[in-house]
Amino acid sequence: MDAETDRQPGFSSQEDMSFWEENLLKPLVGTDLFLSACEVVKPGIMYYSDFSGYDAPRESLRVLCQYLQVHSDVLEQDVSVQCVRSCDCGRIQQDLLKQLSTLLDHGESCVFGNLDHRLPDWVAEWITTVAPTLNTEAAAAGKMNSDIHDFLLQHRGAVLDADSRSFCAVHKKACPVYPGCAFSRLDNTSSLASSEDAPTAWWEKPSRFQQKPLTVSAAGLCCTDYSKLGKQKREAGPSERWHHIWHIDRVRAAELHAEDFFFTECAHAYPADKQAAGLEDLYHVVHIKTSPHHLGFPVRRPRTFTAGISKESFVWIGPETDEELQEMWSNLFDRDCFLTGDVYFCASDEQVSAWVSERAAKRKKKLPMNWQRQTVEQLLPMVLPVGAVSRKRKYDDVFETGKALNGSFLCDLDHNPGYGPTAGPLFPPMDTHPSIYSYVHRRLALPLECFSAQGLDVFPALAGARGLTPLLPVLESLSDIDARFLAGGQSLANCQGE
Repeated sequence: MDAETDRQPGFSSQEDMSFWEENLLKPLVGTDLFLSACEVVKPGIMYYSDFSGYDAPRESLRVLCQYLQVHSDVLEQDVSVQCVRSCDCGRIQQDLLKQLSTLLDHGESCVFGNLDHRLPDWVAEWITTVAPTLNTEAAAAGKMNSDIHDFLLQHRGAVLDADSRSFCAVHKKACPVYPGCAFSRLDNTSSLASSEDAPTAWWEKPSRFQQKPLTVSAAGLCCTDYSKLGKQKREAGPSERWHHIWHIDRVRAAELHAEDFFFTECAHAYPADKQAAGLEDLYHVVHIKTSPHHLGFPVRRPRTFTAGISKESFVWIGPETDEELQEMWSNLFDRDCFLTGDVYFCASDEQVSAWVSERAAKRKKKLPMNWQRQTVEQLLPMVLPVGAVSRKRKYDDVFETGKALNGSFLCDLDHNPGYGPTAGPLFPPMDTHPSIYSYVHRRLALPLECFSAQGLDVFPALAGARGLTPLLPVLESLSDIDARFLAGGQSLANCQGE
């Protein structure tokens, strides 16, 4: 299939896009593939994540299971999904994940810190000692990272086992690293006393599942060293150690019979075949490369997605090569992209005015009288640094050559034209603290509009029958700067849902 000329029709309106799951998944209904998916999730899903961010896969699971339930003759009741753990080291991410645990999981789900917290102290300290720094020469750094991987692989039995634990920021104590192992022992309560000010953890309560659930992990792997932002250091980058810890974690999860599936997302340039190295005997590992605009969503963010299917749990009967799988994916899901990124600008005038007022106050700028009658474009010096306002004038010079026929042109004012995210009719990729400006709407995208462009249902106009995401109350509580930080570099919920 020629992916450029033979795509199926995409979304033609905002309303059309609000039912995106019907457009993309309906052709599968009634097929053997669809029936197999229903049977696989029927026992329920125990989900956990690493490099979690705001845990976008939760939204993917919500939409997917909702769709399967509506269109399946096999599922007699709602698919039970229990989110048992998230993991991230950043303060902003940890604060949000703890709120999600309270709001969505009654405080039962765990929130872990850095990946090395689940390792014995002596191992974590050794890795810190031998790991390369930003200034380490590339060849030496690559060798250091390789040594870390080899050491972890050789000693993996001593490094991680069925009883491994990591400190949990919700329950204020060490909680199990492997939910699949903890599930098999749910009748046994922890020997560690619960903190008086902490809720009871999921693994200290009776199981909600009537039979063994599907254990699924997801990770938005660090992509900085595989991007221009990280100077394409790749295997010699300082973040490579985290990939190695995650990799050995998957090896041990399979060896301990604790994981059925894993999913990852990373930069388009990420060498996905390296994830399969050392996992071939335990998982069938497959990869695809896509971007939201290939699926009909007017967002440019090329990514690499990987799935690992436990050979102990399932037999893979799909395409034998990555090339055949990519062709199958394209035939099923690729769509023409008819809309522009302006479709995500759904905020009300009241929301925009409140945002302008908050931004100006944070920057200690006094808004002029009757500022509500002015456009955000006219108020840019009040809400943006001088450099961003200057870059806007540079984009003015290339607007005519880059705009769509309807005048749609979006750019990230954190970057000069020709550098960083590509400007044009599509919603640009979001790096850290994106400042996405629309020439049609003559204003910046609000944080919720950035989350919307990542596939979260935060506006009724784009939510359709799915309804608003349960994450919305927490996202709305974020400050502008924290919300933009979280939106930058996050994975795509609608791509993962496929």
